[in-house]
Amino acid sequence: MPAAYNFEKIQELADQIIAEKTGAPPGQKPGQPELTMLPMDSLEDFPEDLHKFRPATPERLEELKESVRENGILNPLLVRPAGEGRYQIIAGHNRRTAARELAYQALPCIIKEGMTDDEAILAKNADNLASRTLLPSERGWAYRQDMEVRKRQGRRSDLTSCQLGTKLRSDELVAQSTGNSARQIQRYIRLTYLIPPLLDMVDGQKLGLIVGEQLSYLRRRSQETVYAYCFQEREKPIRLTEAMAKVLRETEADPDKIIDRELLEELTAKKAKVRFRSLKLEMASLRSYFPVGTPEQVVVQTIHTALAAYFEGKEEHDAAL
Repeated sequence: MPAAYNFEKIQELADQIIAEKTGAPPGQKPGQPELTMLPMDSLEDFPEDLHKFRPATPERLEELKESVRENGILNPLLVRPAGEGRYQIIAGHNRRTAARELAYQALPCIIKEGMTDDEAILAKNADNLASRTLLPSERGWAYRQDMEVRKRQGRRSDLTSCQLGTKLRSDELVAQSTGNSARQIQRYIRLTYLIPPLLDMVDGQKLGLIVGEQLSYLRRRSQETVYAYCFQEREKPIRLTEAMAKVLRETEADPDKIIDRELLEELTAKKAKVRFRSLKLEMASLRSYFPVGTPEQVVVQTIHTALAAYFEGKEEHDAAL
């Protein structure tokens, strides 16, 4: 069964935004929103540069279509006026797509007048975080956008820095509604600083979340070098471990070092394991070199000492030739 939309949460956030904007006293809620049937062709997408959520997968879209087929549109779309009789979708892009493929001509919508881009971003992210199973990149962008909005609104927003440290003050603003820890929020936001091919690999589970976080601290050019060498130029990609990613981050922080192909070759080279066959020595044949009653551990230690002296002398002899 498709996941249920938590529309109450998005409606509550939208009402809160409107109440704050209009100066309503705390606790006072606007009246019940009116549903308006809007023509399908009057609805347009949220601006692409502000919308970081990907369309539903074919499997998820089929689930939505089946739900709409059986039950209709259970949760109305949230929209805002876009001028000339058109409306911009804030929440409900996938519902619109499913309904359009089922030949719907109009959809139930709640129209939010006067909603700014920042207010719409908060509402859009709240809807997606509450109602969808998100990719790491989508979750990261939602957290990052929320923090950037709060920064523009003059609130504490330590998480928006490109170089995130351990001092987190605004994590509570996000963690309360997501159930994630401050560390998880920080890690997801870091992913948004990856170049697109590496971010796609994290989403596709071809690159670990922690590895992606470490690589996100590299400059763009360094990330491109890593991606080309480890993944793009070879039939069988190199598996980057957390240890390797941390070495790359440390290298990037050293002004005297650079991340190039030579370093990557050395870092990712497989270390050959030298295996020796078991060697057994008959103690009886060695006893002739030792006085009767010599303890076994003394015999073994003497052999080690003699071999060390032999090879040391051999090296000096070879060097003198």
